[in-house]
Amino acid sequence: MGFALKYRHYERYIKPENLVYIIFLVSFIVGMLLSFLFQKNDAQEALWLEQILQYVKYGEIQYGDMFFYVLKRRIITIAIIILLCISGKGKFFLLGGVGLAGGFAGFYITEFIVAKGILGSLLFAVSIFPHYICYAYGYMCLLHWMIKTTKKQKNINQGSQKKISFSNIDTQNLIKKLSPVAVVIMGILLECYVNPFILKLFLKIFM
Repeated sequence: MGFALKYRHYERYIKPENLVYIIFLVSFIVGMLLSFLFQKNDAQEALWLEQILQYVKYGEIQYGDMFFYVLKRRIITIAIIILLCISGKGKFFLLGGVGLAGGFAGFYITEFIVAKGILGSLLFAVSIFPHYICYAYGYMCLLHWMIKTTKKQKNINQGSQKKISFSNIDTQNLIKKLSPVAVVIMGILLECYVNPFILKLFLKIFM
């Protein structure tokens, strides 16, 4: 409740669209700082990372098993996000997700660079390409829809003191809400069938 009040206070001065980038940037820097703060010179962790890379580089990719594993992980997240957005409570959850994404990105980019140098940053970029383009696009579409819907609800409440019922959403809005799911499904397919090939090719050429 306190966070919501603070958010509404800052929303007067910062546009929600810009707030997304500010949250991501701040959390990215925090993630980098946490990486340096908890950094260990642990040879066992370095060996573990090297074993994973060698397996990806020379091992046989089990596409079917990977698809069901990734689908199981993503489908739960998708279901939670959709349910929260339908209930009208998803705005702060989505903004929190932006913060987590920025924090994890900052943390792991720093870890990869420390472990592998400049190639580490390229390895990180390759490991999330191209599926995270779909994930990020779908997430931003959903967040934009939530911000736009919240503004519309606020304007109607101020003008006529009526609340919007999410059960009365028209077909067009429902399609807009569910279209990010289609983008995420495309991302799942890319993560399972395209990214492993690209990552394996990168490791064989550069590492």
